[in-house]
Amino acid sequence: MDPHDIVTDVWREVLEQRDVREDTTFFASGGTSLAAAHLTLRVGRALGCRVPLTAVTKTDPTLREFRAHVLALAGAVTSDPTS
Repeated sequence: MDPHDIVTDVWREVLEQRDVREDTTFFASGGTSLAAAHLTLRVGRALGCRVPLTAVTKTDPTLREFRAHVLALAGAVTSDPTS
């Protein structure tokens, strides 16, 4: 599976939402601190990198921002097909 899709799928699962907007922040989408911990842990495991909890809690990123940050951490930077 493509790393881009992995991040998106985990984001959707953690937020328990099928349809997510690229430009809505994690907490505005209903995320909680506990959900942020689940998100960073699951994405990190799936991509084989450490994703710090502050990647969500400190910046309250949009899906697009979080995905770009995580893919850079994982060294799997790919072009964003939604750009």
